[in-house]
Amino acid sequence: MAAKAGWTFPGNGEWRLGAEYDFATGDGDATDGKSKTFNNLYPTNHPFYGYMDYQGWRNMKGWNLVTNFKPSRRTFLLAQYWDFSLAQPKDGWYPASGVLPAAGLRTALATNSDRHVGREIDFLFRFVQTRLVVWEAGYGRFLPSAFIKSRVPASAHVYASDWAYVMSTVKF
Repeated sequence: MAAKAGWTFPGNGEWRLGAEYDFATGDGDATDGKSKTFNNLYPTNHPFYGYMDYQGWRNMKGWNLVTNFKPSRRTFLLAQYWDFSLAQPKDGWYPASGVLPAAGLRTALATNSDRHVGREIDFLFRFVQTRLVVWEAGYGRFLPSAFIKSRVPASAHVYASDWAYVMSTVKF
């Protein structure tokens, strides 16, 4: 399930404020041999649950507050805040790829009662140079919960992490 609401304010530029709630089922019993976790068959979650792709549409509850602003026809700014939790604490935490971030994490959750995964903050800037050239820069920061820090090894790179990019799209 996904529910979104927003308001575009009248006036110079185009400023929008919105909120979103997303939910995907999880498996309440990881030991019964039956998976009740929602299966997003062909996941393309980027940028649906944060630009860093740490959260996929499986066993999740996600709250999002977002604002964007178009000061001109050529520029676009976006800021969003995500808060992620598990729908079922005994199921795993699935990133956008659908693969658990650490081997054995799902088994380790058989007795888990924690739900909170973490928070992500994203910023995006887009500039349309010409009809054929568009520039974009983005930054994201993921702040994992104590639950994730205790369950996922540091080698999985999900501790407080930063991600930034600059790209250009050229049409020809």
